[in-house]
Amino acid sequence: MSRPVRTARRSVNLDKLFDARAVAVIGASNDLGKVSAWPMLCLQRQGYVGKVYAVNPKYQEVLGRPCVPSIADLPPEVEAGIIVLPAAAAVAAVEECGAKGIRAVVVGASGFGESGADGKQLERRLRAAAEQYDMAIVGPNSNGVANFRTGQALSYQPRLQAEPPIDKGGTTVISHSGAMVSAIVSKFVEHKIGLNAVVACGNQTVLSMEDYLDYFARDPNTSTLVLFVETIKDPDAMRSALAWCRSQRKVVVVLKVGASEAGQRAAASHTGAVAGSFVNTIAFFDKEGAICVDDLEELAVTVDCVSRQTFPIERPKVAIITISGGLAALIADSAQRAGIAVENLSSEAAAALTSVSQSGAPTNPYDLARYSPELVGNVMKAFASDSFNVLLVGIPVIASHVRAEILRVIASVAATTFPHVYFYCSSVAPEDFELLAGYGPVVAKELHPLLSSLSRLHAWRPPMKAMDSPEPMPAPSPIAGPSGTDEWSIKAWLGAHGLRSPKSMLFMSSDRLSELRRPIVLKGASDKVAHKTELGLVQVGLTDDSEIDAAAARMSALLREVDSNARGVMAEEMILGAVEAYVGCTRDPKLGVVVAVGSGGIDLELVRDVVVLVAPFTRMEAMAKLENTHLWRVLTGFRGRHFDAEGLLDAVELIGRLGISLPGLVSLEVNPLFVTGRGVFAGDAKLVIG
Repeated sequence: MSRPVRTARRSVNLDKLFDARAVAVIGASNDLGKVSAWPMLCLQRQGYVGKVYAVNPKYQEVLGRPCVPSIADLPPEVEAGIIVLPAAAAVAAVEECGAKGIRAVVVGASGFGESGADGKQLERRLRAAAEQYDMAIVGPNSNGVANFRTGQALSYQPRLQAEPPIDKGGTTVISHSGAMVSAIVSKFVEHKIGLNAVVACGNQTVLSMEDYLDYFARDPNTSTLVLFVETIKDPDAMRSALAWCRSQRKVVVVLKVGASEAGQRAAASHTGAVAGSFVNTIAFFDKEGAICVDDLEELAVTVDCVSRQTFPIERPKVAIITISGGLAALIADSAQRAGIAVENLSSEAAAALTSVSQSGAPTNPYDLARYSPELVGNVMKAFASDSFNVLLVGIPVIASHVRAEILRVIASVAATTFPHVYFYCSSVAPEDFELLAGYGPVVAKELHPLLSSLSRLHAWRPPMKAMDSPEPMPAPSPIAGPSGTDEWSIKAWLGAHGLRSPKSMLFMSSDRLSELRRPIVLKGASDKVAHKTELGLVQVGLTDDSEIDAAAARMSALLREVDSNARGVMAEEMILGAVEAYVGCTRDPKLGVVVAVGSGGIDLELVRDVVVLVAPFTRMEAMAKLENTHLWRVLTGFRGRHFDAEGLLDAVELIGRLGISLPGLVSLEVNPLFVTGRGVFAGDAKLVIG
């Protein structure tokens, strides 16, 4: 590609990591029981077209390849290498490679920054060598990279040592975990997904996942990129690389690990608990147009889908056809749970089905009940004539002597009838994948990953931003915060920025509350008490003056115990007949301000009907996320009732703007946010500034 990537310090060319005239395995061995022999096997198995040299003073030949005693003895044609030596020796070898003119190396050794002060010093030497010699250095602690077009596998990954060589295709895999590269490759081989290249990032001392993604975004041989993500090292660089992927029409599929992080469970605020770093990272990738999946099988199915077909589908209409009534019902039930609509046939299509077969009820899903090529063709034509454009075929366990013929007939007819075809069979065998690959359907042996993948892809709307040099957005101008961090002060501040609160006043006595509509709520206004209800500092539904005075007296006494400097007791009109929502923001240490919005009140913790947005975001982004929540369906016409959904969007936009504009913000949340038919009101508000 001959296009350098821009690292944090300089421009560096990655080309030779993937396409060199000749390569060296430094520290190579003849002992196949040792890691040091495995790169030679990888290069051999993947059919590397260039010359391979080993470097080891013990040998003259390693696994049939010429061996020289030192890096200095390598011929000038060697342009890249993989170093299989212990940490200190590996760094010395990198420095020798730089002096020799070798500008691309993989460092496999561990024992660097993760091992203490000595390891950190070795990393500094690696970075210095990269600077001095303008080197592309993978790792350390990486099991390598591979380009399957040329067979250049500077790697010791187990799967790349096996035969036959990996099928060539348009998918490139970039992984923080080396072991997961082999797992992903094995899964893709099973699914007959062709690969272009793989990268195991290792410790990312010099080159990071963001650098590799930026590089392959412009690679004409890559159409789909797979990221196995542990954490985002440089959000701005990742955002820029993903923007290049969009501009080049590359699909990015992400498998993120770390959903059960202890820091997420222990977060202090509601927003922190809802929007932990895992959820925030998923929101980040969603915002940038990537498709996030949950497991390896769903990853393979999703990549298979986007490799073979075009998404999103304008209006997906799914037909389910099986040779088993029980399997048909299972698929239909599972599809509904995955959010995939299973529409019935029109009366005309149902009549057409009845005319061609009396064995199955003319419904969707359709049970063929019996099998014949003519029946398969007629049934599929009936569905296709009724504007069904997605076919999901369920295949039960079938005797092997008839299985291949049935699969061949169904697949061949489906391929000429539907633009999108999927096969589900729990007992699918390698030969079935082989047979079906020629007809083009996506094949899955697990139902949930297939349906989950289809549900995501049907809803996917990549933000296609054509940009030649994407840059981070400028930071907004800072704003002043509230006069205090008690509820009274925060609500006054929110009101000044456009988010109203219920009518309220500081309590003196009940006879001073005549301007408030009953019933009212009494609350203790303290910035030291996070959960007022648990301490008896909230009482709702008060109408009688005597009970208001008594409740206020009790609350004042409690406040004196817990916060002698509290502002006092607030009296506030109750909002009746509203839907309780939640909106809050927190500052992610890597990704910046994130906003969580969804069902509020006690439903926030019980239902977890919440979506997360990375600020800044547009109103359309917020609405697109909210449309998938129960809250949005309640607000926009459930059982004929309508609430101020636009007012909710106003509040979400406001919280996002305040979050990125308020210096020192840790978290800001409004819960509940009352959504009525004519406006939204902040029922309670908390602000933490660090």
